[in-house]
Amino acid sequence: NHKCMSSCHPGDCAPCSTGLQITTCYCGAVDQSKLLETPRTSCLDPIPVCTNVCGKTLACGTHTCKDVCHPGACKPCTETAREMCRCGLTEQTLPCSELYPNGTSSPTEVLCQTPCNAKRLCGKHRCR
Repeated sequence: NHKCMSSCHPGDCAPCSTGLQITTCYCGAVDQSKLLETPRTSCLDPIPVCTNVCGKTLACGTHTCKDVCHPGACKPCTETAREMCRCGLTEQTLPCSELYPNGTSSPTEVLCQTPCNAKRLCGKHRCR
């Protein structure tokens, strides 16, 4: 499954060690030696899961994964967050998955329905 990274050499390639340096379950809480009867010897051997809550920080950077230890990426955050709109007049409560779409680290700009009424760049007229 994995390509040999050694330069041109005689004989067979060395056994694959990709993934064998991983010594814990997916969430990192429990050492594999406590979860497996015999240690993993191949990159194809499954990485064990434990029964602990994953606990990894989600893309929003505020909340943590509440699922049990699992392979792959954590699901999008289902919690809500309060964020001020651009003008600072209103605060909105939005799901973190909407505020931080696709795992972005900075929130999307929140806009309210309040008329802006700020002065335009000309300094004479107001925004409406």
